[in-house]
Amino acid sequence: MKYYKIVLDKQIIGTSTSAYCYKYNSDYHMIQRCEPEVCEYIACDEKLYHALWMAGIKTDSYTYTTADVIAIDQA
Repeated sequence: MKYYKIVLDKQIIGTSTSAYCYKYNSDYHMIQRCEPEVCEYIACDEKLYHALWMAGIKTDSYTYTTADVIAIDQA
């Protein structure tokens, strides 16, 4: 499992894990869990965030905030 911190305006909003990575499924018109390599969003505190390194957003049906989503290295 990968861990991420969400940073907005130089302030840490929270942390999340790869278990909360989502992408839009156009067949069912909803978001579904996915691997971080193909995700469009990451959830934290019941909000969705999008970072520039993520896959492009495929729908405007969901409200999200653009933020820095940074992988946390575990020691």
